[in-house]
Amino acid sequence: MGRRSAASAAGITAAAALFVCATPAHAREAKPWQVGAGAGAIISDGGAGPAFVAQGTYSLGSFFDAMVDLTFAFPRRDGLASYQLMPSAGFLYKLDVFQWVPYAGALMGYSWFRQNSTGLTLGGPVLSVPFGLDYVFDGSLSVGVQGGYHWLLLSPDPAIVDRNVWTVIARAEYRFGW
Repeated sequence: MGRRSAASAAGITAAAALFVCATPAHAREAKPWQVGAGAGAIISDGGAGPAFVAQGTYSLGSFFDAMVDLTFAFPRRDGLASYQLMPSAGFLYKLDVFQWVPYAGALMGYSWFRQNSTGLTLGGPVLSVPFGLDYVFDGSLSVGVQGGYHWLLLSPDPAIVDRNVWTVIARAEYRFGW
């Protein structure tokens, strides 16, 4: 083999090695864990009030996440102060479109409702349908808006607690992993 063909072979080998090793940065920095928090409002037929959420998700692949959610809200119904706690878990379907991530899912959980003035405490299973849009700034931080429909499956008394509740939340999320 001549000098020229040895240099060509070395150049081709170096270019091939560079091509094979140069994977996109996001592929090397997959961050399956996400924790987030947000604040917003809870809205129902009986009234509205502030709502706060803490969430954790784990990526199950390119399109699905497993999610746990804890919503704590202070709805007012007919002028009476109350609070509502809704822990739930389920799955999200997401689409990564560059830095924008729209998603929707289904969560199942439990809802505790307490009316402060009367001491009345009620609870029951709840089906939640979260949907939203996140913007990913870099590989670790995202912000977004999330809506949610929450349906209390076994409402004890519709005059006391609404079966259908909406939440609107502005949230931030930190992504990490290895």
